[in-house]
Parts: sequence; C-alpha cells; structure tokens
Amino acid sequence: MLLLINIQPEIRQHPYIPFWILIPILIAITLTSVLYIYSPKLILLPFLSLIDHRVRRELMEARKSFQYRLLFLLDFVFYISFSFLMYYIFQKSNVLQFLSLPFFEITQYQEIYHYILVLIAVIITLIFKRQIFLSIANLFDETHRYSIFIFNLDMLLKFFGMVLLPVIFLYSFRIIDSIQILYFVFAVNLIIYFLSLIISFNSVSQKGIIDYINFILYLCALEIIPLLFFLKFLFSTDD
Repeated sequence: MLLLINIQPEIRQHPYIPFWILIPILIAITLTSVLYIYSPKLILLPFLSLIDHRVRRELMEARKSFQYRLLFLLDFVFYISFSFLMYYIFQKSNVLQFLSLPFFEITQYQEIYHYILVLIAVIITLIFKRQIFLSIANLFDETHRYSIFIFNLDMLLKFFGMVLLPVIFLYSFRIIDSIQILYFVFAVNLIIYFLSLIISFNSVSQKGIIDYINFILYLCALEIIPLLFFLKFLFSTDD
C-alpha cells in the first residue's frame, strides 16, 4: 500500500512594511552607494581612522579636501540608521505612546511623527555633545589638543551609520524579527563609543593630573549618569 502524503511547502507571508519607512532607508542606501561608486576605499576611511593613527593624522590634515567633505554624506546615513534603531527600541518599550497626538487618527501618520521626533532628538543630542567637547577645550584653552575628541566622534558616527544600515534594513523588512538583536546592537554601540572616548583621551598629548581628573568628571557627569537615567526610563516603560 502506498501512503500518499501531501506535502506542501511552507510559504512565508510577506511582512507589511509601511511605505514611509522605505523612503529614508532608500536615501541612506543611495548616499552610501554614491560614496562607494566614487571610491570604494573612501567608505573605509572612517573605520581605518579609528584604528590607524597614520590614517587619522592624514584625514585631520586634509579636512578641506573634497574627499573628506564627501564623507559628510555618511552623517546623514548615521542620523537615519540610528534614529530607526532608537525608534524601534522606543516602540517596543512603549515610550512613543506618551508622545502620540490625538488628531493623528491614522496609525501611519503617528509612526512618521514619532520617527521625526526621534530623528530630531538624535540630531540635537549630537550637536549638544559636540558643543560640550568644544566648550571644555575652550574652557581650558586646549582647543588644538582636544580636537581629537570631535574628530574621533565624527568618524565613529560615520562608521556606526554604515554598520547600522544593513541591520535596520534587515529588521525593517522582517528578515530578522527579534528586538533582542537591536538591543544587542545598541549595547555594542555604547561599548564602542565609551572605548572611543578612552582612546581619544589617550591620544591627547602632554597629559597632566588635571587632564585625568577633568576626563573622569566629564565621563561620570555628562556620559555615564545621563545614560543610566535614560536606561532606567527606557526599561521602566517596557512591558
């Protein structure tokens, strides 16, 4: 007796992706592609500048060059990618529900509004951080020595933008659907960011005791404590 078994392949349904999400993602992909088409090596410079002091020195000396200014496109890639990362994390943690507007009856409009809020918050935060670095350097009349902090921050954000973009793409299209992956990526970014601060400080020449004290105070007061408050707020709203 032949046992006939009807085996049907399991077809995965296409996930629903709001149309508005495609627009910023396509913009980020286009900007990255423009850089890659212009010069494949150019897109590697932010990463190389973080690990190779010779590349870092050459880039700092060539800030007025056209190639260096092209790297500014990666800032937009970072703003888009990191804002999506925080948007998805905030969405999972129910943070965004406190910012909803009652006159937006269509859910898609609410999502666009929430993403724009996150994007603005990311841009303001980064502007604030750059101003802190500049203020500290001007306060102690050490603008030249401490310019390495701003440069490394800029290169790190460009590098983060390129790394986050494929992660955001995969999550947005539900190729990966675990929010834990985004939490992990966020944690790794934080660790790399703090390591970058330490490396930047080690790169400062002719450090004295007062430099170490100022750096520790800065790290505690303006980095670690605000981060702890942010994490407490983030996870206190989580289900």
